[in-house]
Amino acid sequence: MEILTRHYGILEKRILSSLAASNLRHRTKDSTGLWLGPLIGTSTLMTFLKEDSSYSEICLLTGIAGGGLIISCICLYIRLMMKNVAAKDFHVVYFVPAIILSTLFLLVGNKGLLVSVTWGIVVGSFSTWGVIQLISSCPNCFTLGEATAVTHSLVLFLVSAFTNLPLRYHLPPIHDNDIITAILQVIILYVILICCLCVNLPKLRQLPQFFLLMIGMLFTIVIPALYIILDQNPFFWVLSFAFSTYITIFLLLYWAVCLLFALFAVKYQISQKSKATTSNRKIFHVLVVMVYIPGLISQPTFLYLASGTVLVLFSIIELHFGCPLKAWVYYL
Repeated sequence: MEILTRHYGILEKRILSSLAASNLRHRTKDSTGLWLGPLIGTSTLMTFLKEDSSYSEICLLTGIAGGGLIISCICLYIRLMMKNVAAKDFHVVYFVPAIILSTLFLLVGNKGLLVSVTWGIVVGSFSTWGVIQLISSCPNCFTLGEATAVTHSLVLFLVSAFTNLPLRYHLPPIHDNDIITAILQVIILYVILICCLCVNLPKLRQLPQFFLLMIGMLFTIVIPALYIILDQNPFFWVLSFAFSTYITIFLLLYWAVCLLFALFAVKYQISQKSKATTSNRKIFHVLVVMVYIPGLISQPTFLYLASGTVLVLFSIIELHFGCPLKAWVYYL
């Protein structure tokens, strides 16, 4: 164990030195969180391997992508361990996961040559070079491990969404999980598109333009797309599902109480005009456990829908009201 710890420390020092030499501002000065890097790929690959022989095409392709993410993480770390290199530049080692993934998509996933090469290059490039670009674009926001996990999550989501949604068009979803997955994938793609537009056109973040953009895209793109995929009104389905049983209604009320408690705690902390201590932050950790445990036990499908909805709402709020939220984060 001591040998592993010593080598891990040497690896961290080399990578931190490489990031500093390339003027990439890391979130912390003494830790890279390298163990987070392969987490997404490993979890995806393990999920695929535990599936029975009747796995779906989506599961197969995401499993292949998960294995590719592990390879991408290794290639990224090897690249950052090299001396006298510019980390921001694209390097030949980044082609290794692209080549391996293209071959796997072609031979194992039974995809066409063009599709296999496209997916291989996209996944291989974004899961390596994309991590560096994320750290460069958001200085002091991520450790290397965190940036890798975020980038890999986005890559895996895109692979899953662009594989699942065309299948749902030809084969309408039957189970609640399938319907919720399709809804969340379309809405998250909608939020990602809004983020890209607002980043490239800052004027769209102003109040009138922002809400006009959101409402316009919602009614012209999102709702028609979901109606075609689900063959029913998505709003009516979500409402009927949320209020279908006494358990889901109770969960909604319970979560509302937890939300009010969280808002009260934030307001109280801000009124103190002092930075929160570690013990103060633990209150929110306990609150998260209190929110998730009842849902996991009684209604995991409804919890899945609620978690995706909150992610979308927080992303939109952060996109438009970024500065106030950053002030809250500072106090917390």
